Amino acid sequence: MSARISPLLAALSLTIVGAASAAEIDVMIQNQYLGTDLTPVLTATDPEEANAEIVTALETVAASLPEARLARLAQLITDRSPHAVALNEAFVYQCENLLDGTPAGQGCDNPRIKGAFIDFLATTEANLADRYVLKTHVQNFAVEGLTFLIDGVPASLTVRDRDAIFVRSDVAGTATAVELGSSGLCRPSLDGEGC
Repeated sequence: MSARISPLLAALSLTIVGAASAAEIDVMIQNQYLGTDLTPVLTATDPEEANAEIVTALETVAASLPEARLARLAQLITDRSPHAVALNEAFVYQCENLLDGTPAGQGCDNPRIKGAFIDFLATTEANLADRYVLKTHVQNFAVEGLTFLIDGVPASLTVRDRDAIFVRSDVAGTATAVELGSSGLCRPSLDGEGC
């Protein structure tokens, strides 16, 4: 189990009544993959380097074809049909042009980066249609207002990382959250997360 999902799993456990005994509950854990390494962006030492790293990261995310990846993930979930799905790295990349009247194909709409601006969680929820219900999600971190230039056009980037739990629709009505912190069942992960 990933340490990334541990705060979410430490916060709740799903009990599915009537559909299966605890030994028969099928849980799928999937990492959606953020599409790039954000470390160079977050550790850049000067504005010029930061700008170059932001653009490179966005190009890498766009090149990873997130919409296609998320469609395949939804198909994997549907094919396996687990009772619950825990998702790591349900990122959202949002861009805002900083100049009024930024022409089409520039700034956030630049073809080099346009494909990066997707909400992984909302897209997964839409791809799963009525087969799964989003029961809960947590935000791990958010970085807002990273200004950058692409081909001389200014824009602002927001990045959020979330983890989520979906429950199959036919058992969602009987799935209830159980607080683990007060039950004595919760133990912090090795890196101190959880409980």
